Amino acid sequence: RDASSPGPPLLTHPNGSILRRMELPNNESSITPRELALELRCRRMRIYDAIRSGALPALRIGNGYRILPQDRNDWLESLRVK
Repeated sequence: RDASSPGPPLLTHPNGSILRRMELPNNESSITPRELALELRCRRMRIYDAIRSGALPALRIGNGYRILPQDRNDWLESLRVK
């Protein structure tokens, strides 16, 4: 299918191929640690360290991780300076 057809949001890989975003049963899209690091403009290792320490919950899918939107939001809220 092409990028204009309906369905889950698509991502474009740097080599130009189109990737499907993982679609969960309740229609939430997960993101990868790489995508979160790009969004936050931080090192990927910062995200992986948070996952390994248990501070950032993630799903283990194959050899990678996926982060749910609510887990991302909760983790970011925990980092807020008060």
